[in-house]
Amino acid sequence: MKILVIEDDRLLSDVMNRILKFAGYEAIFAKDGAEGLKIAKDNDSIGLVFLDLLLPQKNGFEVLKELKGDDQTKDIPVVIVSNIAEEAKIKECKENGALDYIIKSNISVNALKDTIKRYLKTS
Repeated sequence: MKILVIEDDRLLSDVMNRILKFAGYEAIFAKDGAEGLKIAKDNDSIGLVFLDLLLPQKNGFEVLKELKGDDQTKDIPVVIVSNIAEEAKIKECKENGALDYIIKSNISVNALKDTIKRYLKTS
């Protein structure tokens, strides 16, 4: 299964790509919400989505709601990766179907690997 990373920050995307490759995972990257939705809907081998909230075209909240509201993508695990550390936003994301929420400043190789092991859909 592949991991879809929807992130507009090129530097963070590069870092995540290196971490995921090193850990043995195949990743697909989207630079905005609309592209991420299209990839998720067109690719049935997505086993996990890492989703930023502040994105061009469609923001992460919209993407999350669309993913969870579509029969084709509703079962794909979604983990939010964002700089927004407000408790209300974290709660809103989890209420709308996100399984976890990682603050970007707290991101580490081990945190990503643990999150993938916990949530990656294998079939």
